[in-house]
Amino acid sequence: MIIVSQYGGFHGRYGAEASNKIDKLQSFITNFPGNVELPKSKILDLSFRYDLVPRGLNKLSRTIKSSYLKKISSDFRTYSKKCFDEIVASNITEETKVVHAYSAFQEHTWKNCKRVDAFKIIDWGIAHPTYLQEILTQERLEYGHKANSIESVSRSIDELYQADKVLIPSDFVAQTFIENGFPINKIEINPYGVDIGIFTPKIKYETEKLRIGMAGALSIRKGIRYLLEAISKIKREGIPFKLTLFGSYDVDTYPVISKYRDLIDEIKVVNHLELPNHYKELDVFVLPSLAEGMSRAISEAMSCGLPCIVTPNCGYGEFINDYINGFQVPIKDSDAIAEKLQYLFENPEKMKEMGENAANDVKKISWGSYKQRLQKIYTNLLN
Repeated sequence: MIIVSQYGGFHGRYGAEASNKIDKLQSFITNFPGNVELPKSKILDLSFRYDLVPRGLNKLSRTIKSSYLKKISSDFRTYSKKCFDEIVASNITEETKVVHAYSAFQEHTWKNCKRVDAFKIIDWGIAHPTYLQEILTQERLEYGHKANSIESVSRSIDELYQADKVLIPSDFVAQTFIENGFPINKIEINPYGVDIGIFTPKIKYETEKLRIGMAGALSIRKGIRYLLEAISKIKREGIPFKLTLFGSYDVDTYPVISKYRDLIDEIKVVNHLELPNHYKELDVFVLPSLAEGMSRAISEAMSCGLPCIVTPNCGYGEFINDYINGFQVPIKDSDAIAEKLQYLFENPEKMKEMGENAANDVKKISWGSYKQRLQKIYTNLLN
């Protein structure tokens, strides 16, 4: 039988649904159940205990721009993850054959897996911890912040090595693992999906001004600084635009966002299911991330018919092609972003064509395919 555990995140439900489909789900343990399609008897919902408080503290820290409260929120979330790990571990029994974890705290879980000889799978949705630490440390120093602690990096690497299989979403992530000496035989790529039934293509395109959007945390990792620098450049070129950011302030990036606040028309925090309506009011989507796994914001924007300007570190190397359905630009390169934005404004018919291509091309990515690949993995392990 299979235990699927998920602290935070959004796509652990698909692992649970995949294992339930082959009648092998022991339990889905989560603090973020969402709209999971499972019998209630199979769900251990810990959202009240291990989601509401850290989420609330984090939201308050962003609202009042408090670094101190952000640290308290982070510490509380760490404590919550440790408690969550202990609960998952306590649910492992002799009938447990596979534990598929969508979270990064597995100390007790892995110990109990070894006790009953259960196969250990971890779903890792971002670049290798060492790569992430290095690139964000450099960026944080440029912002004038201290480097993050390496304690969590060491723990994550240890838990990754203890896993029998590490599922990752993109070639970019695989490259960062291989470059850091991780055993290639433990890695398996399983790309994420997109709900094309919810994120449907737009119909109306504007030509008077370039309507630009970005979604996600307005954080150092997301590269918000480079988008704002690019917008400043196209403004100097006289290109009319409207910039909308869908996400919340991060304390660390508040100064740079404040510096360019006059360039931003709106900063919205919206429900995920409301995003399609907002995306249809855009012409182009930009995500200049320094490190992702496979950002779902991109596939959802593509599904809404938007050409996307992204970095290779967003995890879409094999899906986004220059002048076909979007552009890939180097990380930390505001000039390249500005150049592509100017091209799209000056070539509205090409922009429309690229958006239509994006909506068609993203159909290759589906949660159904994601679940089918998981079912095959599960079946091979259990037989």
